[in-house]
Amino acid sequence: MSLPIQGSCLCGAIQFRINQVPTSVSICHCSSCRKSVGASSVSWLTVARENLIFTKGKPQIFQSSVKVLRTFCGKCGSSLTYQSEDTPATVDVTTSTISNPEDYPPTEEVWLSHQLPWDVNYERIPKYLEDSP
Repeated sequence: MSLPIQGSCLCGAIQFRINQVPTSVSICHCSSCRKSVGASSVSWLTVARENLIFTKGKPQIFQSSVKVLRTFCGKCGSSLTYQSEDTPATVDVTTSTISNPEDYPPTEEVWLSHQLPWDVNYERIPKYLEDSP
């Protein structure tokens, strides 16, 4: 794992760098995350907000619920970040948008109460019915 971590949306219009090792890497099964990316679950890197810098382009912002802002590329639609008012110091970045996602395996699995019955579980990591403590 080398820093900075580089990433981009699918079309490359939005590019970013992360200047820290993530504090966690979560697989989220909540219905909101599933709908935002169009998949059965999504993996997020959690980092301090000040350590995520957009270096090219400006993402679009969507308020997906009362306390949550998500960003995405306005050109290709790639989901980029999740920001909650409940955790103002951190931001979650979609793991698959970084250049080396294989270097950041999941450390926890969250919102199993929303998991689709046919989706797989990751056996070797902690699991939480809702958000992690």
